[in-house]
Amino acid sequence: MDRRQFLKTTIFTSLSNISCLSAANALSLTSTIKNIKRKITERHLDELTFASIYPKPIYEKSYFDLIVLGASIVAAGIVSYFTAGAGAPAAATGVSTVASWIGGGGAGSYMAGLSTVGSWFGGNAMLGAAILNGISLGTIGTASGKAALSLAAKAATVVDWSLSGISFIKSIKDEKGVYVFDIKIPRDLGSGTVRRLVDTIYKLEDEKQNAIKDKLFEKANGISRQIDVECRKGVELLKKEFLKARPSQENLLVLGILSYRIGNIKYFSQALQYIPIFYNPKVDSFLDYLRGINELSNPKSQSEDKALEYFINSYEKEPYIIEPIIATISLLGENYQKNKKVISEAVRIGAENYDPDKYTGRPLIALYSRAAIIAFNNQDWKSALEYYSKEYDELGIIVKTLPIAKEIKNHIKMQMAICYKHLGNLKKAQNLKEEVIENCETENCKKQYERLFMES
Repeated sequence: MDRRQFLKTTIFTSLSNISCLSAANALSLTSTIKNIKRKITERHLDELTFASIYPKPIYEKSYFDLIVLGASIVAAGIVSYFTAGAGAPAAATGVSTVASWIGGGGAGSYMAGLSTVGSWFGGNAMLGAAILNGISLGTIGTASGKAALSLAAKAATVVDWSLSGISFIKSIKDEKGVYVFDIKIPRDLGSGTVRRLVDTIYKLEDEKQNAIKDKLFEKANGISRQIDVECRKGVELLKKEFLKARPSQENLLVLGILSYRIGNIKYFSQALQYIPIFYNPKVDSFLDYLRGINELSNPKSQSEDKALEYFINSYEKEPYIIEPIIATISLLGENYQKNKKVISEAVRIGAENYDPDKYTGRPLIALYSRAAIIAFNNQDWKSALEYYSKEYDELGIIVKTLPIAKEIKNHIKMQMAICYKHLGNLKKAQNLKEEVIENCETENCKKQYERLFMES
């Protein structure tokens, strides 16, 4: 019997007999119930795995649907921006301009745009802060060489952020980069106060997504500020947790993630350090994943080798998950030509072992999206085409028929068309491009995709 059912059954049984109790006994019963609640919330997980942190719910809305929804919203606007006119290609090297455009222009549009961009990462303020400092989508590659991105590559890179949940951003000033991860906030963990705080944030996130879907960007920006306030409450709770003789493992975990969301890496890192001091989980695959993220979160002290080791350890302890695989190929993709075969093998193994019935994580489409954009940006058209084809297949029959999935379908098909174009199969490329254009409802949309195809 799980904790919720135990609590429900205990309270129901107790309350059924309350009528025959004296006032004193009723008071005693109330005290007993409070003790039961306290003891339940004080229990800690024996394992810190993706399965225990994100258990598979039967009744909740599919996490897959939410991710595809977010990607569709992004794709609907981002193609329009990157093909918006003569000045767009130059402006597109800075995502700050993208944020301003998404915000609708005019007063407050820039911050509203940041609100929207942040929503692709669950409202992650780290990404917003990076945008404010200036980041570049104009080039790819390491110190050994750089290549300019095409219009399609720039647009696809931003769309992938919303699917894979990982962004690599570079400062225009010093070329240093930092990874930003969308870490889903665990629910139903920790004290009652922490759980209520998380529920409030999820409610606000739903309201924000609806506002963005309806293009109410100013409203979305206002909700973002509310979310930020709630996350900062979490940071204050975490500070108090650090002072306890025995802090709650679950509180440290959840509140540490909230700290990460608003860019407070110091407390996120401290929370990860506290957990093994007071607890010894039998399996700590999720903790290793967070440790890897922590290694990549500060450009001054990051260690990609350590991060890679943590991600591999995480996956080996829980081989049905794909989040560590997505993170791993992201790191390996920085030297694509050297690591191409390893990336391909990692994707294959990740897909074969993936079991979405064991936890609520990112869907397989996220893995294929990340592999596809890595190959595409490195002009490995054959591999990119294979990954995009698998990504499209992962949408499934039901999702493909949903109106909301139209934009993400168009996005994937256009990327496949461009791959065919560079592979010399012009007939297949033209057919796919025409399918996308037929899906457009306006002449402007058709022109945008025509340009995307011609200039990539």
